[in-house]
Amino acid sequence: MTWQAVAARRVAAGLAALALAPALSAVPAHAQAGEGDLVGGARLEIEALTGTLLPEAEFRIQVRVVNTGAQALEGLRVLGTVHNRIASRYELQQALDDGVVGDLWASYQTDVDPIPPRGSRVVAITRTSEELGFARPDEKFGVYPMRVQVQQFGAAMDEARTSLVVTPRTVAQPLLAALVAPIDHAPALLDANAYEADGLVAAVGAEGRLSRIVTALAQAPAIPITVATNGLVLEEAADLADGFTLVSGADRVDVSPTDRQAAAGQAFADHLDTVVARRPTQHIAFAYASADLVALVRGDMALEANRHIEEGLRAARRLTRGAPTQGILWPPAGLDPETLGMAATAGIDTVLLSERYLNIPRVRDLPLSPSPVRRLRTEAGEPITALVPDPWLEELMAEPPAGGLAAMIQRILAETAVVYFERPNAAQSRGLLLAPPQQWDPPPGMVEELVQRISSAPWLRPATLSTLADGVPPQQSPADLRYPQVERSAELEPAYVAELSQARRHIGSMATVLPTNDIPARLDRIVRAAASSHFRDPTRRPVGARLLRGISASATRLYSAVSVDDQSPVTLTAAEGPVPITIRNTSDTPLRVLVRLNSPRYDFGEDGSREVILPAGQQETLTFRVRPLTPGGTYPIRVTVEDLHGALALANGTVVVRSAVYSAAALAVTVGAGVFLLAWWIYHAVRRRQLRPATS
Repeated sequence: MTWQAVAARRVAAGLAALALAPALSAVPAHAQAGEGDLVGGARLEIEALTGTLLPEAEFRIQVRVVNTGAQALEGLRVLGTVHNRIASRYELQQALDDGVVGDLWASYQTDVDPIPPRGSRVVAITRTSEELGFARPDEKFGVYPMRVQVQQFGAAMDEARTSLVVTPRTVAQPLLAALVAPIDHAPALLDANAYEADGLVAAVGAEGRLSRIVTALAQAPAIPITVATNGLVLEEAADLADGFTLVSGADRVDVSPTDRQAAAGQAFADHLDTVVARRPTQHIAFAYASADLVALVRGDMALEANRHIEEGLRAARRLTRGAPTQGILWPPAGLDPETLGMAATAGIDTVLLSERYLNIPRVRDLPLSPSPVRRLRTEAGEPITALVPDPWLEELMAEPPAGGLAAMIQRILAETAVVYFERPNAAQSRGLLLAPPQQWDPPPGMVEELVQRISSAPWLRPATLSTLADGVPPQQSPADLRYPQVERSAELEPAYVAELSQARRHIGSMATVLPTNDIPARLDRIVRAAASSHFRDPTRRPVGARLLRGISASATRLYSAVSVDDQSPVTLTAAEGPVPITIRNTSDTPLRVLVRLNSPRYDFGEDGSREVILPAGQQETLTFRVRPLTPGGTYPIRVTVEDLHGALALANGTVVVRSAVYSAAALAVTVGAGVFLLAWWIYHAVRRRQLRPATS
């Protein structure tokens, strides 16, 4: 900048300060620095804002002033001040969060008509770029903090802080900006097709959290974004669309597919399908039910954790037209090294992890924003990429700042602009990842406005996660995982995971017992839902425990339906003979079981075990061929009814078998022994007679 330009700028700022002096003089000096006491009685909301100022464009702001008191308000004025541009994100935080806005650059103001009690006024202000001191914006590109106040007779009653981004129409190397929209919800199914009114039913309703997201995305410009879906949510939404039982307290109401709430579930599914099927959209899948993968791996259920990753992909592929991208995982609460190794075996090569889950310097402590792409060190050496959301943007999207929707969106855009203006002439591509919480609850209007502003900001180029990972060079230093103790303490408890493991064994056993897999398929979905990380929440955990108890109860009812009938002793009249065994099934479904005989006294040949289907509500008598190893004896045979894997005994019984046949060898030995004993007795009898002395 030439000395003439510097002088002109100082003169303009001085004239603006002089013009503003009467308005600012009534405000204490410390208030002008951002720590002032506000009088109250009026509330200010920014309703619309042209936060991006292009060359030769006009600046517009629309604010609503609300009278919160019982008396009319007069002598009101809206005063806006633009302050010197900032050079770092730290300065932006100080300006917008702490009120340290710096020297005055320009100002604008307008009077407000009197406002009646509990009433409001909308005030619109328009200024040209020249009036705000941007006659030559090519020399002034950057981010300028801005304060908007409502004053009464010079005393500030309320204020909002925002910013103004001055930018050229085109830039040489825009930031790749990847926005991820999560579609997730806690497991909602209570029992057979029954859903609570305030759960998923409300979330996919016309004004619900998930419905707002997908409807806004369907109506917003088709730009490259990434949508992450939970397969359980997709399945449950399909349930709602087909009709369901609505539970509200003790009341249960059947909802048909034509009812309004079922139609809302169908509309949600349709809008989501529209979004993920669009060409610029990338579709990724959460692990099914957003499972607590770390707790599963720690509980010796690594295979189950692997299946959750695979089932999340299968459900997304089955229930939407947008085929999900394989290899990308967004875990619900970080990863430890063992779980990362499991994910690698499941085909995962990219993970989305917040900064707090990596041993890397905090963005806040660095002079320049780092790359969102990192390389992870793993124990097995697999190449894993970590995509790291910008932590400041992550916080902003989780808890939007006060001041209205326009101010919130402008704050997000300002953060991205500061990152760009840190290195506007960088030789390599740079990027940002905008990832809200997985339970994102954006205010109405936020999603469509954010997508619109990202698509129109010259310094941003919308991108998918894969484009970001491929297009931005990774940070040079590799990163290590960090699994905080607070996450470890919050995991699903070991006792809960043990119940989960037992329920999985029940499901596996029942799948072999039932000739058709209808019931195991339904129960399999329940046991997967019970592994959800949402049950880390102590208030939700009883729901998960109830799901697991339901599975155990179902298994117990099914297994207890099988019994071995008491039988009278069986007598074998030949060297080998039949032994009848009667098995009873009192359930209302056929059961496929394995009947096994066991005894050390009998040989069963190849007939010691037999697979059989027991008819529903009937008994079945099976005949086994047995051969006594020691004929002529009476011994028990143990009867066991098992699942086909032999992992679980469903029933036990005993049948007593007596052999009435002796073998020839045994008979010969017996006769020979008798003859020998008889000869021995005769011999000794004669001998005693010969030796007896003669009588006189």
